[in-house]
Amino acid sequence: TTMNILVYQSYYRTSEQRLQKMSEEVVKVIASNFDIIFNEVNSLSLDIFANRDLNEIIAEEISDPVMQYSKRQEIENKLGQYMNNRSYIQSIRLYGKYFDCYSVQNGSIISPDNFRNSEWYEKAYSSGGKLINSDSYKQPHTNWFSDSDESVMIISFARAIKELRISIGKDTIGVLVIDVREDFLRSLFGNINISENSFSVIYDDKGGIISKSDNAPQKSGIYSKSFASEYLQNDKGYFTIKDRGETYYITYMTAGTSKWKLVSYIPKQDMLIDIRTIYQNIIIFTLISIFVSFLLSILMSLSISTPIKKLLKAIDRVRGGDFNSRIEVKKIDEVGIISEEFNDMLDDINDLVKENYLVRLKEQETQINSLQAQINPHFLYNTLDTIGWQATLAGYEHI
Repeated sequence: TTMNILVYQSYYRTSEQRLQKMSEEVVKVIASNFDIIFNEVNSLSLDIFANRDLNEIIAEEISDPVMQYSKRQEIENKLGQYMNNRSYIQSIRLYGKYFDCYSVQNGSIISPDNFRNSEWYEKAYSSGGKLINSDSYKQPHTNWFSDSDESVMIISFARAIKELRISIGKDTIGVLVIDVREDFLRSLFGNINISENSFSVIYDDKGGIISKSDNAPQKSGIYSKSFASEYLQNDKGYFTIKDRGETYYITYMTAGTSKWKLVSYIPKQDMLIDIRTIYQNIIIFTLISIFVSFLLSILMSLSISTPIKKLLKAIDRVRGGDFNSRIEVKKIDEVGIISEEFNDMLDDINDLVKENYLVRLKEQETQINSLQAQINPHFLYNTLDTIGWQATLAGYEHI
C-alpha cells in the first residue's frame, strides 16, 4: 500500500542517516587510536634521536672488530630497553655510517636485507629528520629457538639521525627504523564491525595501504592507491560507490597527527537486509491489522445488526397482534435506546387496550341494564294484555 511505501522510504532514509553517523563515530574512534600509536612511535624515535650516548657511538668510526662488536652490543642493549612494554613493536633497526645494529623482539633476528640499497632508505636518509612510514610488507625473520624462517607483516617508520655534536641538520649519521606489527594496528579496528560484511582500510598520507580488515575482499578496485588519490581528497567525507555490482557506503576521516586516512566500507546489501526485515515486519503487521480490523468490523456490524433484527421481528409480532412481545436490552446504545422505547410503547399500548376494553365492557353493561329497565314494564304489560285478549276470545270474560 501507499502507507507501506512511505514507511519504507522513511525508514530507508533514517537508516542511511543513522548508518552515516555511526560509521563516522567509529572511524573517529579508530583515527584517535591510530594517533595515539603514531604519537608514541614519533616520541620514541625522538628519544632515540636525542640520546647522546647512542649518537656518539653511531658517529664514531671504529675500525677494531672487537670494539665494533662491543659497541654494537651496547647499542642493541640500549635499543632493547626502548622496546620494553611495547608489544606492538616488532623490531628497532639502526643503520649507522659504519655498521648496522638490530634489536628484535620475540627471540628472533632479522634476516639480512638490502635496505641500504633501497629507494625507501634514500628517502628516509634525505628526509631531514622527518618521520616517514612505509606501506605494510613482509619482513623475514629467523627464530632463535626453532631455527625456522618466519615472516611478519610490519609497517616501518624511519627517521634520519643527525649528529648532535655539530649544528642540527649538518650531518646525517644514520637511519632509525621502528617496525610496528601490522596485526597490532589491525586489531585496533579489525573487531569493530558496523555491519556483518563491513570492513576498513587504512591509507597513509601518500595513499599507500597500511592495513585492512581480515574480511576485506582480496581483489577490489575500491581500495588501492589510485582509489585514495581519486576519492579521498578531503579530510573527511561520506559517499557511495559501486564495485563489481555491489554498492558500498564509504566513510573516511583523516587522523590529526599521522594524516592517515581511516576508511570504512559498508555494503549497501547489509543495510537492505535490516530494512527488508523491517519491511517484512511492516507487511505482516499490516496484514494482521487488516485481519483484526475485518474481524472487528464484523463484530461491530453484528453488534448493530443483531439488535435491529430482533427489533424488526418484535415489530412483526406486534403487527400480528402479540402486544406482549418484548426485546431484551443488553447494552445502552442507539439501538438499545430504541428497543427500550419500543418496550415502553408496548407497555403503553397494553395499558390503553386494557383501559379501552374495560370502558367498552362498562358501556355494554350500562346499555344492557338500560334496556332491561325499559323492557321489563312493557314485557309485563304486553304479557297481561295478551292473556286478556285470549281470555275474551275464549269466553272467559271474567279473566
